[in-house]
Amino acid sequence: MRFKNKKLICSLLVAGCITVGGAGAIATFDRADVPQVYALAMPVGEFADTYYLNDTLEMPASVEAEFDGKTYSFTDGVLYYPNGVALQKNEYTLDQTGEYKVVYTLSADGKTLQTTKIFTVIEKNWSVSMADSSVKYGPLITRVEASTLETLDGLTVTLADGDTFNYNVPIDLSKSTINDIVTINPVTIDKETGETSLMVTNEPSAQNIVVRLTDAYDESNSVDFLLWYTPGSSIYGRAGTPEQGVSGIERDENRLFSDTRAVYIDGNRHLVWYSRYGCPLKTGSAAGSANGFTWRFNNETNRVYLEHQRSLAGGDLVTDIGNADIYDDKVFKGFTTGEVYLSVTASGYNDATVSFELGRIGGAEGDVLKSSDYKDTTAPILSVDYTPTTGNAVYVAQGETVRVFDAAAIDVSNATVDVSVYYNYESTKKTSVYLKDGAFTATQPGAYTIVYTATDFYGNSTQQKVVVNSVKTESGKAIDFDVEKLASLSAGVEVNIPVPEVVGLNGDVTVETTVTDPKGNKTSVSGAYVPLYVGEYTVSYRYFDAVREYEYSYQVSGVASDASRFLGTLSMPRYFIKGAKYSLEDLKAYTFTQAEPTAVNPQFYVKYDGGDYQLANVNEFTVSGASSVQVKYVYGETMIESLSVPVVDVGFGTFECKVSKYFDGDFTAVEEFDRVTYTANAKSGNAALSFVNTLSFAAFAIDFSIPMEAKYSGLRVTLTDFYDHTNSTVFELTSIDGSLAVIVDGVIYKGTGIFADGSVKSLYYNNSTKKFLLPNGASASYVNHFTSDLCLLDVELLGITDTATIDIRQIGNQPFNSAVAYGDYIEPIVYAKSPAGQRSLNDIVVLSAASYVDVLSPALSGKVKLAVMDPNGDYVTSTDGVLLDGSVLGTREYAFTVTMYGDYSVSYVAEDQNFNQCTSGSVIIVEDETAPVITLNCDAVVTVPQLVVYKIDAYSITDDLCAKEDLIVTVFVMDQFNSVVSVGEEFETKYAGTYTVYVYCEDTAGNGSFASYTVVVEATNQ
Repeated sequence: MRFKNKKLICSLLVAGCITVGGAGAIATFDRADVPQVYALAMPVGEFADTYYLNDTLEMPASVEAEFDGKTYSFTDGVLYYPNGVALQKNEYTLDQTGEYKVVYTLSADGKTLQTTKIFTVIEKNWSVSMADSSVKYGPLITRVEASTLETLDGLTVTLADGDTFNYNVPIDLSKSTINDIVTINPVTIDKETGETSLMVTNEPSAQNIVVRLTDAYDESNSVDFLLWYTPGSSIYGRAGTPEQGVSGIERDENRLFSDTRAVYIDGNRHLVWYSRYGCPLKTGSAAGSANGFTWRFNNETNRVYLEHQRSLAGGDLVTDIGNADIYDDKVFKGFTTGEVYLSVTASGYNDATVSFELGRIGGAEGDVLKSSDYKDTTAPILSVDYTPTTGNAVYVAQGETVRVFDAAAIDVSNATVDVSVYYNYESTKKTSVYLKDGAFTATQPGAYTIVYTATDFYGNSTQQKVVVNSVKTESGKAIDFDVEKLASLSAGVEVNIPVPEVVGLNGDVTVETTVTDPKGNKTSVSGAYVPLYVGEYTVSYRYFDAVREYEYSYQVSGVASDASRFLGTLSMPRYFIKGAKYSLEDLKAYTFTQAEPTAVNPQFYVKYDGGDYQLANVNEFTVSGASSVQVKYVYGETMIESLSVPVVDVGFGTFECKVSKYFDGDFTAVEEFDRVTYTANAKSGNAALSFVNTLSFAAFAIDFSIPMEAKYSGLRVTLTDFYDHTNSTVFELTSIDGSLAVIVDGVIYKGTGIFADGSVKSLYYNNSTKKFLLPNGASASYVNHFTSDLCLLDVELLGITDTATIDIRQIGNQPFNSAVAYGDYIEPIVYAKSPAGQRSLNDIVVLSAASYVDVLSPALSGKVKLAVMDPNGDYVTSTDGVLLDGSVLGTREYAFTVTMYGDYSVSYVAEDQNFNQCTSGSVIIVEDETAPVITLNCDAVVTVPQLVVYKIDAYSITDDLCAKEDLIVTVFVMDQFNSVVSVGEEFETKYAGTYTVYVYCEDTAGNGSFASYTVVVEATNQ
């Protein structure tokens, strides 16, 4: 089979373009300078009209042809391959399909004579390669339908062990959603009578029969469909890509185990089998299916089905190769265009050969399969990378150099794209234009036509044209550009970067503006810009239409100023809890009197219940207001102020704490011993509960129950990014076909259970596997795309029809029940990216900033500490000189260097406002990876006499870490037959011969090395 590239970018080969003068000039030449070539007919019989792929072609040493009454002998023929490569050899392997050309040329009698033969190389519809393999067309025992005795005509294939049946006609799966891939029927052929019968499971000819679909444009992209036979058992189906491995699913009927896992598909639990079993095919007998096994593939859902005589309508579901619950991150992404090649192999042979019938292949059957020759008659699909915005016209300024647009061709027969350019193409005086490096110069006013021709190896071609109009412009460009330049920039002062005026010949013009500061930082700008530094700035404009692109830039000086401003943004909690302490961001103000911005500390103020602002500590202040909190940061005349944030009273810090009040909304709450029951006050529509404290995404969990006969149709749980309220993840629970379904950001996950049954349901995030575990037993792969680990929680009851309630059982690690009123005893949750793992000596370890939350207690910035200890138990100093001794805040990034072998311990310790502590620890392992060094203090060959005791001590050993007495040294001697004859540092030379001494050493970390030398024992004459 021939596998093709998906896109063949145009090669810019210009056929028939003869030029003189500069690049892009219109071609002119004197025809008298061109020699005339006289064409002679190729002698009949020298070459065939058609060959098969991989045939061998022997070139005649000479051919004779007659011209003008005289016979000429031509030698040294040249063969042109379909891809344009010309070779001159005695013998060729025709390993490309398409049109070839043989050319013999001779200069004689003042003339140039040439004889040419064009022939085509084609593939067979199907092929096998081994002598013991065969393919024949004829009646099969495979039935048209299971319920009839009518049989199919098709291919009977016999494969020797190691051979492959290839079907060389591409199958296009894109034409329909569900495709019949192949009807295959494993059979046994009697060696004496030739009679065909069904392969039986008690005596299968092969254990596995594999049908493979291979992307016609990407040989590495394939899917396998496997029939698995095992003596005395059922037949099973499995499928998958080579990366996934084949697997099959079985409807769970209380089986206790499987290879790996259980999954939920369409609300039904299935077991996944990988190395054995799979989708069971209940054929009703020990033999195969009389109507064969028809593999089907859904091109949209990536589900694989297998139909046989007792299948469900459409076939049994074998697997879903696009399902992340089965294949994690190895889900099938689809074929390039849908065009694929089919092949069949077998493994686990029990006989010399295995046979099977192929009744239908890719929808083809009968005489279509009988044809033995395949020739592509479909023209390539040609696309040119240009979408005009002004009708079909393309305009450039006269004198501009024009790069031809990229073009691509898609064809199973390896199409190439040729590009030619003409001036006055529609005129009888059209002229070729010279292309250099894919570009030409529009030297004349008028129309230039770019002609794209895509041709495959069989000569099928497609053509497209793009007309480029050359117009004289005042600026010499296709886009007029004008902009007002800035005279200077004041550091710290916002300025609007001027917008240029642009007018293009080709309609819409796009302008991209970039400012580069004195530090080299580039900022894309559309309007306002704040310069931060003193020095030279560059303002750059890139402006372009569908055809042309230009750039313009200028420099402007940034000068110091007396401005001040805040550069960060202020993020506020959604609620404040009365009586609780809070930390807000320690925003800095900046001044701009120096070359770089200078950070200064602003004053921080808090206002409660609409009163007056009071000076406060941004790192820890207690909320004393009853209804609202507002804050501001002030430096001089510069200020940043928050909006008013509501206050909730939950009885924080008292023995009358109401955990039920941690959700705010139009609900009535009742605290019970094992739950809090929230009842919506609304009797229709939707009702929302908002959690008043900030939570951890990495440790997010919620346990709840929906009462039986709930008076609402759905439940929505929303997690929102603390720093970006436009960024959220939505979980919606509803009932589909009577079963509980969970919709995660629009994707439906079906599983077990029902929507309202009173049972405790859990929704939680497993940070180690990066999956959400859903209340119906399903799971959804998910990588946190929030700004940080902090998130907000909302719970909504949807479609209320009467009194609607929900029981909240637990949030994160915090139970929700009446016992909380007697005190908060649950530890906070600290999160930091784990540095654990193996490191090498002198590696730099970067510790991420930690965040921590407590479900009931707002987090304080000074309540998370970091400690790092080396293998000796001493605290480590960071690369910027901070001793990481457990007293430093863990809320910023630190780095340190590992300087010794052993285990480093990293601990983040967080404490909530009720003095509950938690520790997040990890271990960094630095192991000795350097092997001992053995130095031999003797020659490479040592000669000793026979019948002596030879001391092996001419070596020394050093190690970078391990003490000498801790090294494990082994010495042994091997003879010339690789047998060990001595172990230890004494060798008794009983027999003459050549021996090898090995010294092997291993340190306490398991690193080993060896050295060797040769000992020749000379015979002693006695």
